[in-house]
Amino acid sequence: MAQAAAEHNTAPRMLSFRHTVQLWNEFSARSLSHTKADTLTLFFELSAQQRVGHRPCRIEPRARKRRPKSFQWLKVPRHAARRQIKRLGY
Repeated sequence: MAQAAAEHNTAPRMLSFRHTVQLWNEFSARSLSHTKADTLTLFFELSAQQRVGHRPCRIEPRARKRRPKSFQWLKVPRHAARRQIKRLGY
C-alpha cells in the first residue's frame, strides 16, 4: 500500500486496506499471464484507485472489552453440574 500510495502521490492512510487485501487475494488466486513487473504495476494502480475519505476519531484503544470472570469453565454437561450442586447443598 505504501508503494502504491507513493507512485500515485497520496497518503497510505487514504487507501482502502480492505480493497487492497481483496485485490491481493484475487491476484494470488488467479495465475495472471502477465510478467511479474506488469502484474505488480497493475496491482499498485488498482489498489490506489479505491480511496477512503477523512475518517476522524479512528483511534481505537488496545484493551479488552470485557473483564475476565472469576468463575471456572463448565467442563461437564449442565445437568451433571446441577446434580453436583444439589449434592453439595449449595
